[in-house]
Formats: sequence, C-alpha cells, structure tokens
Amino acid sequence: MGLLGADQVSTFLLVLVRCLSFFAIGPLFTHQKVPPQIQVLAGTATAVALYPTIRPEDWILESTLFGFALAIGREVLLGGPVRV
Repeated sequence: MGLLGADQVSTFLLVLVRCLSFFAIGPLFTHQKVPPQIQVLAGTATAVALYPTIRPEDWILESTLFGFALAIGREVLLGGPVRV
C-alpha cells in the first residue's frame, strides 16, 4: 500500500471532522452521561470505518491552508446540525 499521500490524509481528516462533529453535537451523544472520550472514540471509529468507502478523487481538496480551513468548517456544518 505504501505511504499515505497528502490527498489521503486530507480526505481522512475531513471525514474525521464530520464524524466528530456529528458525535459531539448529535442528540444521542450529547447527553451528560456520555463522556467526551466515548464521543471521540465513536467518531474516530466511524471515520475509520467510512474512509475506505470514500474515493479521494471524488472530493475537491483545497491546496491552500485557508481553503482547507474552509473545507473543515464546511464539514463541521454538515456533520453538526442534526440536533432537533
């Protein structure tokens, strides 16, 4: 398989941010009895499980730091607002 490329790392980070924001803001895991460590573990495990199903070439990856920061913000907004 070889070393990971920048596109693969960027894609995984975007998937991880979306999953973590879902588990941090989602209604099931925001209960006070769910520790933050469990939320992070669930989000990371979900990202690891979903990443192989995603092709990095289907994502529009930004080449600048500012563009990548905007992409991370987009993923937070897409993963987070599921709370009702």
